Order: sequence, then structure tokens, then C-alpha cells
Amino acid sequence: MISSLVAGAENNTTYPYFFTNSSVGPITTPSNATNGSDFESPVFPAYIRTTSIIFCVIILGIGVIGNVMVPLVILKSKDMRNSTNIFLMNLSIADLMVLLVCTPTVLVEVNSKPETWVLGKEMCKAVPFIELTVAHASVLTILAISFERYYAICEPLKAGYVCTKARAMVICLLAWALAAVFTSPILVVADYRYAEYFDG
Repeated sequence: MISSLVAGAENNTTYPYFFTNSSVGPITTPSNATNGSDFESPVFPAYIRTTSIIFCVIILGIGVIGNVMVPLVILKSKDMRNSTNIFLMNLSIADLMVLLVCTPTVLVEVNSKPETWVLGKEMCKAVPFIELTVAHASVLTILAISFERYYAICEPLKAGYVCTKARAMVICLLAWALAAVFTSPILVVADYRYAEYFDG
């Protein structure tokens, strides 16, 4: 994800200070124009902004309520505290992180100039890191559930001491640790810098 300060040229006139998020594309937002005239940068149509806000709010509300209820039910009832439900609780936590990080980011981007990153240098690195870490942790958790189901069906005599709550919690922690390690290069790759683009 690269946020850039862009200078564009139109009819040999330079418009400096365009902020761009190049992870999406090269549309720019100017802060001023050197020829003294105002330059109108593109904005999302009102119907796109309205539709996106409505859907994001609905998804955020339903998703947060549903994914908060899963851990509450599992933690409240001792009978529900088995290895499978611990993995499911881990998935619900991952979903919550996606909802609480990605959805507000989408709302900000939709109400900003197209292709413009307005959340600053730190968030430019943090948002993709969190998104990818959560995705990797979810995949590893689903993989762990698959192995657990294999033992429960194909090796039922071993499942009792292989698929334990303690082991499930350790696997969940390892999944998050591995996900963070393998995603960490994005903190170096993601760059918030200035660049110049010229429209010929």
C-alpha cells in the first residue's frame, strides 16, 4: 500500500500536492494548483457512497453482534468449552478484527477522494498487516479444525487425548504467531512516500 504526494500536469500546467493511495490505483487528489485556478478532483458518486455506507453499517452491526455472541456463549457454558468450539471462537475473533478494522477503513475511503489514503503513514502499514494476518490466522485455524475432524472420524480412539482444549488453545496462539510472522514483510513493503505523475 503506497500513499503518494503526486504532481500532475495538464496542458503543461503542474498541479502539486496530490495525495494518492497507489494500492488501488493512480487517481489523485490535489491540494492546490500552480496556475491559480481550482482543480476539481474526482469524487465517488453519491449513490455509491450511500449504498456503501448502508451495506457497511448493516454488515458491521450484524457481524459484530454475531461474532461477539459466539465467545460469550462458549465462555459462559462449560459444556461448550471443547476443542472445536475453541477453534470456532478463534475464527469469530478473527472476523471481529476484520469487521472493526476493514469496515471503518472502507467507510473512510468511500467518503474520501477516490484512490486517496487519508489515514496517515502508520495506518497505511497497519491496515494491510492486520487484514493479511487475520486472513492467514483464519486459514490456519480452519486447517486445524480439519485435522481435528479427521481424528474424530478416522481415529476416534486417539481423538480423546489428541484433541484437547489446552492443545486447541496452543494451536490458536501458534496460528496467530505464524500469521503475524509471515505477514510482517508487508510492514516493509508498504510504503508511504511522495511520487510524481504527469498526464500527457
